[in-house]
Amino acid sequence: MLVLGLAATLVGCVDHNGSQSGFGNAEFVSPGQIHVSFSISQEWRVVPGSELEQHYMKNSTSFLVQNEKMLNDKSLPEAVELAKEMIQSALNEVHFDDVQFLLIDGNEALGLNYTYTLQTSGMNLHMKMNSLYTIVNNECFVISFGDLENNFPKMGDDIAKIVESIHFKR
Repeated sequence: MLVLGLAATLVGCVDHNGSQSGFGNAEFVSPGQIHVSFSISQEWRVVPGSELEQHYMKNSTSFLVQNEKMLNDKSLPEAVELAKEMIQSALNEVHFDDVQFLLIDGNEALGLNYTYTLQTSGMNLHMKMNSLYTIVNNECFVISFGDLENNFPKMGDDIAKIVESIHFKR
C-alpha cells in the first residue's frame, strides 16, 4: 500500500547520493496504457529498490507518482474518501486539512494535505504529506510529496514545478 511504502522510505530521511541521478523527464505507462510524464530537476534521485512505480528523493523530501489500483473505477470524491480511510487506519495522529480542488493537465484533481506522527526507533517524527488524486480513464493516479513537517515548506517551488509538468497521454 502506498502509505506504508512512503512512510518506510521517509524513516531514512536521507539523500540517496549513490542512486541514479535525477533527469529532466520521466515517464511510465499505467496498466490501462496511460502514459504519465513529468519533469524533475537534477537534484531529485531515484529511490533504488522502491516498490513504487516512480519514487524520488531530494534531501529528505520524497516524491512519487503512481497508479493507485485500489482506487480505480471510483469517482474522484469516492477515491479520496477511501484514501483518507486507508491513511487513517495506517498512520498515527493523522490530521487532514480541507480537501483542495485543482487541475492536473486539465484533469480534475483533489489534494489532501495532512500531518501524522511516525514512531520509529523510540522517536516521534512529525511528518507532512501533500497527496494529489486524479482520475484518467477510470484509473486513479496519486502524486505525493512527503517530508518532516518543519522541512515541508521549503519544497513549495519544487512541488509546483513538478505538478505543472505532469502530463497524461491516453
